[in-house]
Amino acid sequence: MNHAINDFGVTLTIILPADQVDTTYSATKTSSTIGFSVTDTGRQVAIDASFFINLVGLSTYPEKGWVFSIGAEEYKVMEIKKDPSDSALKLECVDRSASD
Repeated sequence: MNHAINDFGVTLTIILPADQVDTTYSATKTSSTIGFSVTDTGRQVAIDASFFINLVGLSTYPEKGWVFSIGAEEYKVMEIKKDPSDSALKLECVDRSASD
């Protein structure tokens, strides 16, 4: 996974929650063509992108509801999925303007 992050990586800069502002994570980004998540209010939203983070060596990592930026783009984490070995994390996200 580190090879993919080095070759195709993006830097996620946390905006929310306040106690994690400016924390950064390296990840790979994939666009989602079909994917939906149901919010806490029961509203269904389309997943815009997925990000993969290598969890090896990390003690904290993004959680559902966190908001991060990649340059001028902002995303909200709608769902997280760990792989069976707990070494990688998939963040399923929506464009922040679409989720608020």
